[in-house]
Amino acid sequence: MEVFGSEPLYTTLEIRKIEEAAIRSDEHTGSSLMLSAARVSFETLSKVWPTNRKIQIFCGTGKNGGDGYLLAGLALASGWDVVVWQIGDLSRIKGEAAIARNHVLLEGVTENEYQSGCLFPDGVIVDAMIGTGLKTKLKPQYRDAVREINKSSLPVLAIDLPTGLNADTGEVVEDAVKADHTITFVKKKRGFFTASGPDFIGDLEVNALGLRETAYLSERPSCYKLDLSALLLECGDRKFRSHKGTFGSVLVVGGNYNMGGAVALAGEAALRTGAGLVRVLTRKEHIPSLLVRTPELMVFEARSKRQVESIISQSDVILVGPGLGRDSWAEQLLNAVIKNSAKIILDADALNLLTEKKITSFGSKCIISTPHPGEAARLLSVSSEEVQKDRFRAAEAIQEIIGGTVILKGNGTLVFDGKSFLLCPYGNPGMATAGMGDVLGGVVASLLAQGLEEKLASSLSVSLHAAAADKISSEGMLGMIASDLMLPMRQLLG
Repeated sequence: MEVFGSEPLYTTLEIRKIEEAAIRSDEHTGSSLMLSAARVSFETLSKVWPTNRKIQIFCGTGKNGGDGYLLAGLALASGWDVVVWQIGDLSRIKGEAAIARNHVLLEGVTENEYQSGCLFPDGVIVDAMIGTGLKTKLKPQYRDAVREINKSSLPVLAIDLPTGLNADTGEVVEDAVKADHTITFVKKKRGFFTASGPDFIGDLEVNALGLRETAYLSERPSCYKLDLSALLLECGDRKFRSHKGTFGSVLVVGGNYNMGGAVALAGEAALRTGAGLVRVLTRKEHIPSLLVRTPELMVFEARSKRQVESIISQSDVILVGPGLGRDSWAEQLLNAVIKNSAKIILDADALNLLTEKKITSFGSKCIISTPHPGEAARLLSVSSEEVQKDRFRAAEAIQEIIGGTVILKGNGTLVFDGKSFLLCPYGNPGMATAGMGDVLGGVVASLLAQGLEEKLASSLSVSLHAAAADKISSEGMLGMIASDLMLPMRQLLG
């Protein structure tokens, strides 16, 4: 499976299978892995907060709590001031976690039942409450502890992951510990990099706990984190004998009344990222302003059916949807596009019209769809909040409806082709502004027209687009606009 040099990201189930494989091989036991987790956590505390000698550890009833108890024992043996806050029903502590707790209590560690308001005002807080075991909403005692930790202003180390964060989806149901530093084990979890994950993990550190690489090879992950430098290596050098026809032709269809800026941005983005020729099919009212802004575009009024079909037939790749609207003009254009044999990217209102069942049939050789969470929600007849709860499941569901490749935009943009997920780790909140999606659509169309395979074009586009925003974020995120990305995208492409 081609993943363009990307780093694997795992689900909790995949991690569990790796650990079980290591235990079956007799190289490790559950207790030895727990002790290793405690040791590396202690090393992290000493490294990140070198002048600190006091910790307050919140220990839950599962294996994550076991890590916390063993950490308490190591810190106490090193002369640290250790406070253990026990949380949850003690009768639920079983197996290796119970062995760990009993061991450190015999070694002199004392535990205190957590009560709201009991937190001391100093030291580093260690979150060892739930880890990857989160299944539903937090129980009241855990929720109170999370809220008190977040209000304390004390530094926080999360062991494996912050309590309240779903490691698979990046969802936070109600509350989650906002960590300054997270030490996670074995491999990175995919929920760290999408939805709410990046807001809660702080600085991320990974430790394999001594597991050999062979344990990972037995479990193929369902998700990979994209690497822009590796993606750029997949693009060949331009030959001196090239001409504009070498790099394909793009047609951008859209720009209904009052929405001409959308096709302007998409068309310029396609040119700026290397397409040989870019046409725009739009309302006649927008033609003068488009040509003044970007005279390199070929701009046409969507007039008669024959004229529209002629322009469509000349295009290698068609981006349909930016500023398209949902009136009869938009419907006729969309249906004309999808009957054609070109490679098609469905964006914005094209997806909304699909939701309203205004598309008669698909006839394209290649379809890439680029929904944001709101458009995804309409396609799936759910709320955008439901989409954000599990972006992976939403992308799968959209791919089942449309086929092809889905680019689910948002924090931790996902690319899904029906086989594996690719996750974009780039981007920043400055991108939360109108027109960013139009620029992305233009980039996807451009790279597809230049001959990049569907999955590679999608992956490189989202990475390039987001990395360009990161490149200019040093000047400030507030006030960043979509057209700001044109120059840094060119620079990154080289």
